[in-house]
Formats: sequence, structure tokens, C-alpha cells
Amino acid sequence: MTDPETTGSPSAAGPVAPTEERGDPAIRELYEIVADQRSSFGEKIRALLAMGCRRFEMATGILGRVEGTRFEVLEAYPADGPIRTGDLLELGQTYCCDALIAQEPVAIEHAGASAWAGHPCYIRRKVEAYLGTRVMVGGQVYGTLSFSSPVPRAKPFRPADKELLNLIAQWIGGEIEREQKTQQLQRYAAELAASARQIAMARDAALEASRLKSEFLATMSHEIRTPMTAIIGMAEMLLETPLNEEQQGYARLVLESAQSLLFIINDILDYSKIEAGRLVLEQKEFELVAVVESAAEAFANRAREKGLPLMTFVAPDIPRYLIGDGGRLRQVLINLLSNAVKFTEQGEIMVNAALAAEDETSVTVEFSVSDTGIGITPEARRRLFIPFTQADGSTTRRYGGTGLGLVISKRLIEMMGGQIWVESQPGIGSTFTFTARFGRSGRAQTDERPSFHDLVGLRVLVVDDNLKHGDILLRYLNSWTMQADVANNARIALLRLRSAQASGAPYAVVITDLAMPDMDGFALARAIKRDPKLAETPVILLTAYDERNQGEQALQAGLSAYLVKPVRQSQLFDALANAVFGKSRPGRRDGSEQAARQEVAAEKEQRAGNGRAILVAEDNPANAMVIELQLNRLGYHVQHVETGRAAVEAYAATPDRYGLILMDVQMPEMDGFSATHAIRQIELTTGRHIPIIALTANAMERDRERCLAAGMDDYISKPIIQNDLRRLLEQWWPTNRI
Repeated sequence: MTDPETTGSPSAAGPVAPTEERGDPAIRELYEIVADQRSSFGEKIRALLAMGCRRFEMATGILGRVEGTRFEVLEAYPADGPIRTGDLLELGQTYCCDALIAQEPVAIEHAGASAWAGHPCYIRRKVEAYLGTRVMVGGQVYGTLSFSSPVPRAKPFRPADKELLNLIAQWIGGEIEREQKTQQLQRYAAELAASARQIAMARDAALEASRLKSEFLATMSHEIRTPMTAIIGMAEMLLETPLNEEQQGYARLVLESAQSLLFIINDILDYSKIEAGRLVLEQKEFELVAVVESAAEAFANRAREKGLPLMTFVAPDIPRYLIGDGGRLRQVLINLLSNAVKFTEQGEIMVNAALAAEDETSVTVEFSVSDTGIGITPEARRRLFIPFTQADGSTTRRYGGTGLGLVISKRLIEMMGGQIWVESQPGIGSTFTFTARFGRSGRAQTDERPSFHDLVGLRVLVVDDNLKHGDILLRYLNSWTMQADVANNARIALLRLRSAQASGAPYAVVITDLAMPDMDGFALARAIKRDPKLAETPVILLTAYDERNQGEQALQAGLSAYLVKPVRQSQLFDALANAVFGKSRPGRRDGSEQAARQEVAAEKEQRAGNGRAILVAEDNPANAMVIELQLNRLGYHVQHVETGRAAVEAYAATPDRYGLILMDVQMPEMDGFSATHAIRQIELTTGRHIPIIALTANAMERDRERCLAAGMDDYISKPIIQNDLRRLLEQWWPTNRI
């Protein structure tokens, strides 16, 4: 006999019969039934019950399931017999209760003539013949498979009959187990699908919430930026008018407060875009030196007010032109410089850019911003890049800020393929260092400056008591193949100048810092002019403090140029060339205030002589007034209209009158997008193209994309800073594009 508990589940192809039974017709029929792919599980069960009734000469076949003390008939054959599918029987009144605990099939040929005559099944139902065994599913008793008859069997059951019964029971148990697992998997799949739907709904809700938040921020940005345009613009205009010292202080406070508010708004908008995954870096050509120096220049006045020298150095071995997002790089530098200036009361601030690595397609640059400020404790450094946090609560109360600048900077740096870290000591200062990877530009990397061959080997003496600042100047001068030396005070400088003159190899130029102990830059310049042998040596004055009339004083004292830190490379080179040749190269400032004013006046005269005006479409009267004042100060003629429709009509009437259009996006009657589209339709018949610059208080990335998609040429967000407006107009004004 085969133990049902040790036989195991049958294979998918059917139960495994002993070799000696393979020739049994009933075994072959069993295999044919279970292998029939066209029949369902229920149909196969009914076929097996019918086959068993024939083989075992029984009247009824039953597959039942045990539920406690109840016995449920799952399948019965014949369908119209005394026991039918779905019947519930008391388990104790069936022979099946005995088959459940037996280790082998229970076989009864004639119950009434045996000890089974006292069994409740015989007493109640008069079942004379019975052959049954338990069905195991997953190692647990599930029910029974049995065949019975009210008529006694004439002959006893054979071992082959019991083996066949076991095979059928094994196959049924295996199929039920497979079906249960399939149903379980289906339930799991349904649960996963339901979870996925819930996750998708939650995701959609989150995206919708993010979209609504972004729209809200953009709307609030617009509402805040619109009046800020007037505040910042008017404050800038006011500071350029004759004011006493007290009035200048008030106006400067208004301007600085408005700019601080603008920084906060920009931080919140950028953080929102980062959260939503919508912040995308541009891949455009930019000049690294210009980006670094313009970032430093943005804080030059604030640094000078605090008496902080601010210097920059960009290593000459870095390619001049790179591919990447120069605007976002400038934003990172501005964030770091803002903190450096904010947290430093005395000492200095340095910005350095060095070549970290390069290959055929990319360049990795390492930037550092160092200060001598309050420093950061190790505990505070761990919180630096967590949103909305600063070093501690007192930092926020004393210095202000959102705590988002470093978080945004870190994310931008990571998007540039770099990383950021900080070294700091409380009370000594901090150095923030980060790397960024950029693509190589196809443009020639050579300097566009005219070749001054006579400057090669030029002997220059740098006089500066600050070794770091002196080193920066030396590195620039040596990169231009000049011969430079440094003296850390004026007395040593005079000794070196006289020694060099006596040796027949005099210094051609002296670059001196203004603020030095014992003898300042002016005193050194006067001492040089008093010495007949040194009197012809040009002197360039370098200072961190742009005091009133100091430039004029320097020029009147006979100095060749007056440069204010942070010094641009181009300014330094031009000042040297001017000192040697007596003139600056065309189109560039030589560092003197007088030359700068003359150049600005010439630019204004050129624009005024152009005879063309800028058409400004702006419905807000205060903003329109600010923009008109800014344009007038830059030397442009202006015509103002209040609606998009009026802008289209003005351009259509006299297209030759305008060289450029500043188009507000949100206006009554016809918005800026529709007005731009109408103007572009007019140009289809004329072949003209007038630059249209969008004016908008919305600062989201998609707003810029929408402006460009509408046919506008560029984009400037409110509040409009005069320097930003000047740079934009210099790019698009017709005389600069010929």
C-alpha cells in the first residue's frame, strides 16, 4: 500500500502510477482524463468519479470537504443520486470520518455482515459497500474521496483498487493546492493593483498639489514683483539724484531691503522648482571669467561699505569659454558670496577658480569662496544643507535669511556634476569649496584682446601688504608672460624701485594698494614722483574703498589708473596697456572714472543718434515710469502704451520708428503673448523682425519657455534692475547687432 502522506503531489501531467500498474486500463483512462486540456477542473473531477464508480462497481462517487463536524459535498456522481453536490452532512454519520484518520484507504465490502453494522452511516443510510481515502492539500487534511453503494460487493477490493484510489486522491489534492495558490496569487495581484491605483491617485494628487503650489507661488511672485519693480527702480533712480547724506541713507536702506526681499522670493521659487523636479540647467556657451567677476561685482559695494577687500582669481589655464548654465553658476557664487559678506565684519573675502580636471569633452573647475567671518561650529556644519535651517536660531535673528540658499546651491552643484564641502573654524572664517563639470566650447579659446607684444616680459612691481591679494596679481601678471615681483610695504617698494633703476633693469609699472601701514598708496605715488630717477614710472592705484572723488584725486595726483576691488582681468590688463602706451585700447575702460563717464556718454550719444525708440507696453503706471526713467538714463528714446492692442497698432503704424519692444505679459484687452503673435503676423508680409523682450513678474521656468514659444526674443523678470536691463538691451539693440 502507498501512504497518501508520503506519496507526494502528482505532477502536472497526472499522477505517477507504479510500473506494474501502467498496463491497467483504468490507469490509462485516469491519465487521459487529467491530461485533457479542453476540460475544466470540475469536469475532470466528475469524469474521475464516474470512472471510479465503474471500476469499483459502486453506485455513488463523492469528493467532500471537511468543515469542523460538517461534511460538504463538493462534487457527486451521479448528479441526480441520493447525495448531490452542495449537500451538508454530519461528519460523524459518514464512513468518511474514519477515512480521515486512517493511514490507508478504508475498504468495506459488506457492512451489514461485519463490525461496520453498528456504524451510524450503516444504521442511518444502509451503505453496504464503501471505498474511501483522505485528500491532502498542502500537507493538511482537506477532505475525502469516496465511492459507496447500498448493495454489498460480491468480492473484496484488490490492492490495485486502493492504489488507483490513492492516485486519484493525490491528483485531486495537487490540483486543489495549485488552484488555491493561483487564487492567492490573483488576490495578491488584485491587492497590488488596488495599491497601485491608490499610489497613482496619491501621486496624481501630489502632482496636482505641486502644480497648484507652483501656480500659487508664480501668482504671488507676480503680485509681489510688480510693486517691487517700482520700489527698486525708483530707489535706484533716487540714489542717482543730488541727496544729502541722510537722504542717501534712507534711499539705500529702501533699495537694500527690497533687494533682500527679492532674494527671498527667488529662493522660495527655486526651492519649489527643485521639489517639483522642474529645475533644468541650460547648456549654453558662457565666459567663466565674466561669470565669476560679475558675481563678485554684485557684492562689491556691500563689501566696501563694511571695509572688506573682495578679490577674485580665475586660473588662466581654465578654457575661456565653457558650455553649461552660467546663470546658475553665478547664482551659486552669489549665494556663497552673500553669506561671506553677511557673516564677515573684518578681514577679507576671496573667490578662486582653479582647473581640477579636463578631458577632450569636459572641464571640471574647483571654486572656493573664503572669508574671515564668524565661522561655523562642527555641529552647525551638519545642518547647513537642511532646508529652512541656519547655524542656529540666533543666526536667523541677527542676520536673517530663509536657510534655502545653501540647499539650492548644493542641488545646483550636484546637477552640474559636482559636490560642495566646507572647512571652517569659529571666529576665524570659512571656506566653501565646490566642483562643477562643464562642456568644452568649440570657439577658439584665445584671448580676443589685441596683441601687445611689448608687454611680454614687462617688469611690474606689486605693492600690497595683503599677501593673498598680492599673490593674485602676481598670478595674473605671470600668466601674461610679464616679470612681476611683490613688496609688502611702500618702503621696501621704494628700495626695490631704486635698486632696479640702478641695475639698468627698471620696473616699467607699479601697482600699489591704497590702504597700507606707515605709507599708503598715495604717499608712495608722491614719493615716486619726487624721485627724478623714478618720476616717469607709471603708478596704478588699487583700492577696496571707492570713496567719493577718490578717483579724481588719484588722476590729479598723476596716477595712471584707479582700480577698485574686485578688479576684473580686462580692467587690469587695460590699465597696464594704458600705462605703457599712454592710451587704452578701443572700446574698453582703462579703470579711471573720467574715462568711464566719457565712454557712457559716447554710448548714449550713439543710441540717441540712432533715431529709433523703444516701445514699452506696460499697463502698470508706476512700473512704466520706472522703466522709462531707466531707459532714458541709458540714453534710449521711449514711447509708452498701456495695452497689447495699442502696442500692435503703434508698431503697425510706424514700424521704422522702433528698434525694440519691451512687452509686458499681462495686460488688459490683449496680453503680451497675443500682441507678439499679431506683430509677428505683420512681419510675415514685411520681412522685418523687431526684437521683442518679455516683461513679466512670473519667474517660473515655464514662463520663459512660454515667452520664447510665443515668438518673443528674450525675457526679463521683474523687478527690473537697471544693470540687467542695460546688458539685455546691449545684446538686442539694433546698432549692436549689425
